[in-house]
Amino acid sequence: MIEKHIAYNIKNDKSFNAVYYSHPVPSFESLTFMSFIFDKIYFPGVYIPNSGIDEKETIKEIERIRQNGFRGIDDPSIFNSMIFALHNKYLSDICVFTGEFGNLGVLEKGASDLTKELEELVYGSPPSNFTPTPVMGFSKGLPGDEKASVNGPSWISYPANALIFAIQKGMPLINDNPMMPIPSLGW
Repeated sequence: MIEKHIAYNIKNDKSFNAVYYSHPVPSFESLTFMSFIFDKIYFPGVYIPNSGIDEKETIKEIERIRQNGFRGIDDPSIFNSMIFALHNKYLSDICVFTGEFGNLGVLEKGASDLTKELEELVYGSPPSNFTPTPVMGFSKGLPGDEKASVNGPSWISYPANALIFAIQKGMPLINDNPMMPIPSLGW
């Protein structure tokens, strides 16, 4: 359902929209600059609610995570998504999160293979007899109603997903991280 809505809006909308590439959510500084240029910024496969969260308890959870530190490679994506969830009700005019509740991030067809290519660009070729198995998504429940959670493609699968989404929708891709390589699709 949401995919048809997005396709309709992109096809019939004359606004200047873009797809964010670098991470599941940007810094607020990057978002501020992007909002001067673009009408809407898409975050493919990322779900961030704009209502239903218990803000006070979510702030406590964010502080708990901050004090304990990050333990997993996707913890910064989860942490930043939680912060975005606190502000999303104000950001929903410009930010379009296309993910769905209850998933580990919705991936476009071909994102898994492109993620492996991106991982090789970041880390180099894997050693012999080693099969890379990148984590493809994250999910974290938040205090609040039953749909209070954040989820999305992992830090390494998100850029691959965003690249495919941007090409399919004919939208520009925004990369605010010059260290993040952009793999070729070979199309």
